[in-house]
Amino acid sequence: FAPDADAFLATAQLDLRGLNEKRAGDAGWLRAKGDDLVMGDGTPVRLWSANAASHEGPEAAHYLMARLAKTGVNCVRLHGLIADREGGDPLVLSRRALSQLHDNIAAAANQGIYVHLSTYFPLWLRLKPNDGIADAAIGKHPFGLLLFEPRFQTMYKAWTKAVLTGINPHTGRTVAEDPAVAFWEIQNEDSFLFWTMSKENLGAGPWRTLCGFFAEWAIARHGSVDKAIAAWGGDRHADDDLAGQRLGLHIPWETTREVYAKAAPGRQARIADQVRFYAERMRATYTELAAFVRKECGFKGIITASNWTTADNRQLAGIERWTYAATDAVDRHAYFGGKHEGEAAGWSVRTGHTYSDRAAVLDPAGTPLGYLQLVGRPHLISEIAWNKPNRFSADGMLLLASYGALQGVDGIFTFAASRGAWAGDGSGNWPLMMPWARGQFPAAALQYRRGDLTPGPVAVRQVVTVDDLFRFRGSGLIEGQNADFRLSETPRAAEVAADSGFDPLIYFTGRVERVITGLPGTPPAAKPLATDLTKAIDRSAKVVTSLTGELRWDWGRGLVTVNSPRSQAATGFLAQAGELCLGAVTIRSASEYGTVQVISLDGAPLASAKRMLIQAFTEERMYGWRSRDGRIEDTGRAPINVREIDASVTFANGVGLTATALDGHGYSVAAVAVAGGTITLPRDRLYVLVTR
Repeated sequence: FAPDADAFLATAQLDLRGLNEKRAGDAGWLRAKGDDLVMGDGTPVRLWSANAASHEGPEAAHYLMARLAKTGVNCVRLHGLIADREGGDPLVLSRRALSQLHDNIAAAANQGIYVHLSTYFPLWLRLKPNDGIADAAIGKHPFGLLLFEPRFQTMYKAWTKAVLTGINPHTGRTVAEDPAVAFWEIQNEDSFLFWTMSKENLGAGPWRTLCGFFAEWAIARHGSVDKAIAAWGGDRHADDDLAGQRLGLHIPWETTREVYAKAAPGRQARIADQVRFYAERMRATYTELAAFVRKECGFKGIITASNWTTADNRQLAGIERWTYAATDAVDRHAYFGGKHEGEAAGWSVRTGHTYSDRAAVLDPAGTPLGYLQLVGRPHLISEIAWNKPNRFSADGMLLLASYGALQGVDGIFTFAASRGAWAGDGSGNWPLMMPWARGQFPAAALQYRRGDLTPGPVAVRQVVTVDDLFRFRGSGLIEGQNADFRLSETPRAAEVAADSGFDPLIYFTGRVERVITGLPGTPPAAKPLATDLTKAIDRSAKVVTSLTGELRWDWGRGLVTVNSPRSQAATGFLAQAGELCLGAVTIRSASEYGTVQVISLDGAPLASAKRMLIQAFTEERMYGWRSRDGRIEDTGRAPINVREIDASVTFANGVGLTATALDGHGYSVAAVAVAGGTITLPRDRLYVLVTR
């Protein structure tokens, strides 16, 4: 699979660029409106998005964004450090990084693609003496510092203001003034409630500062440090300094459910107060930084807080999300993959690594697709991927588009691309420019953005107070597993279900939501809801069906089907599934595993549509890839090899059909025979255009 560069000719038969505005922001700034995202003119919008940025100049950025727009992308996340960490001044930006940012903003906007800015992640930098933070953990990542450390906050604000108020030479206006710049993310993947919160990671100076802030909080809550200690049953910490007005902080392990449950009452009271202090500090920081971005930097778009996790999501996830609600939208990250081990396996694929293949269609509760949503906020997944190495990736795009739509997720950002060309080697964990991902964008993006699937009704609604969260009540609802490289012991939703009473399969029936009473934007009279799902979830048959009836997940056979008027598809182990009769089409395949999707291009139901797309994909690997007994012997190189598809599609209304095979860029290649409404798919093509 090695198409040449796309010339973007008008003769393309598959081109979704027309779904976007001529220039992103022509209708004004995107806005959060209740649970939804809307365009400047009030039109509801879903974002089929990518983490993608070129580092090779304006022309390369244009090519990347043009390719993405052509396949249905309407938002990109520009995810990278802008601060200059090589020079002597910790307050300035990297000129090179800023120039690249401007290139990508302009290129995206001109393709009708909105921009999500993510410019700070602790793993991108290490503390230096000239940062001016006394007794900091020099040489370590600045985990947690943005949330409380005054000097580091000064640095962050300098970077932020320089990015947002600087003139983009391609547009002649500041970044903040450009309505194409739709999102500002305060920070990527950091939290007081994660394992990284330790004295060793922060350094003695910042730790003393934080202990001082905890003492101030405890005095405000209890009246004095002595009264706080008394309220904690006399529980003491080695870092307590009552004369110096500092109170020690316990490590995250103490906040996990199992450890907390076994602690003495006094220790439990102290831990509960510590968690509340952490959360209130985070929420206050997000509130303050969001105000800075708006008032001092002039940004009019949507602000998100972070997108991370906690040391124990059963205990703390609801609290973490409460802190995010200080901003406009809630964000999370999600990855899926099999076992993968070896040096640098968290972010690369290398010779000598060990791995195992894993198919999402066999384990819905083990996927990251379930999203517990806060009522009153739009929800994004700003990073998601099916990790490499794993031959079972064909189901990913259809699952994302289908269950994201069912649950009402407002933006899905796949990860990641740095150039417009197809991937050229096998060393990446998350290569977006591959047939399994970008190659399957057209049908997935169209189905998701156009609203081909009916949003699911509320299957479960939980109503809690803020105090409930801080009493560790109501966090038993847990989302699907996230196979992120920083998470080694994340509990699986299926395992948590055994002791929480919550069935993770509920996410595949409809919307699961949480109401936090008193939260701005929350309905004041919301009531708990638990829909009868006995007909939707059949554990004996290993089948879960959406309440809309359009999605059916048979995890016993490893098969998911989509059956809506404008989009019908099957993904998973197709050969053993036999004949699949959907509303307007019947799919047959002798390929062991893959995806076949039939979608209307003109917006009419498939039964009467004049233009339709059949999109089919099986498996991929780089040329020369070699492994034995789960150990990689060669990661391979270009070109990409795609396993041939063996499948046919029969249309119930087969009168007057013609079919044309398209190449990897959507141009006509050859006619395809139609016999009695049946189209046998070309073995070596992703796309077949069908006209009636």
